[in-house]
Amino acid sequence: MSVAQGVFLEMFLTAIFIMNILMLAAEKSKDTFIAPIGIGLTLFTCEIAGVFYTGASLNPAQSFGPCVAGRNFQSYHWIYWISGKSTLMKYAFAHAKKRKLEDDIILSFFFNAQGDDLEKTTLGMYRGLLFQLLNE
Repeated sequence: MSVAQGVFLEMFLTAIFIMNILMLAAEKSKDTFIAPIGIGLTLFTCEIAGVFYTGASLNPAQSFGPCVAGRNFQSYHWIYWISGKSTLMKYAFAHAKKRKLEDDIILSFFFNAQGDDLEKTTLGMYRGLLFQLLNE
């Protein structure tokens, strides 16, 4: 697979995943309660479809963390970043927040590799999500 094909495969898989999230979780209906199942199945399907070709990093942080820890960046690592995943996830979060009903709770956490320690770790994620939950 060429580099261009890898970029387009990553973009295609990300678009499928984000569209699934927007259709299942952002649009409110009586069937929204089963959205996590559909989102999980879509993530699984996209991972299986792309893992052999590009590693199927539907989230750049999944690839960036191991590269930093192992101090080994593959030559194709940039593919994960130009596919626009972070931007799409932030858009999906903002869209879901706009359509929020009064009994809905929407929580988010975006890792920041250049931020404080709590912005980089799972402990920070848990604390941030708990803080948002308690403020709702």
